[in-house]
Amino acid sequence: MKLKARINGEKVHDVGYRVFLLDLALELGIERFAAYNRIDGGLEVVSVMAEGDDDQIAALRELVASKRPKDARVSDVAIEDYDGRIVSTTDYSQSLMIQIISDGLLALQRIERGKAIMI
Repeated sequence: MKLKARINGEKVHDVGYRVFLLDLALELGIERFAAYNRIDGGLEVVSVMAEGDDDQIAALRELVASKRPKDARVSDVAIEDYDGRIVSTTDYSQSLMIQIISDGLLALQRIERGKAIMI
């Protein structure tokens, strides 16, 4: 069984939502999972796709609708069935780690450039 969830809100980016959702998927043993940030109509959106057995997806559906990271400000969660391709949770985890490390390195470079300008 597959699902797609769309989490909309004023603040759903930069609050650890994708890592939060990945942790839920890993706890449930879901083997196919992905989550992506995007902007739609001025609102921040996290799109989540997952594939697993009926019990896993039912549990994830309930958790996505009821739980969120501490600083998230969610206005709506829409959940629907999905029939598209979903990457493995392992592949998604590695991709997310690379994105996080890349973002961190870019932030460190900006800090170092700022220090050089101040000297």
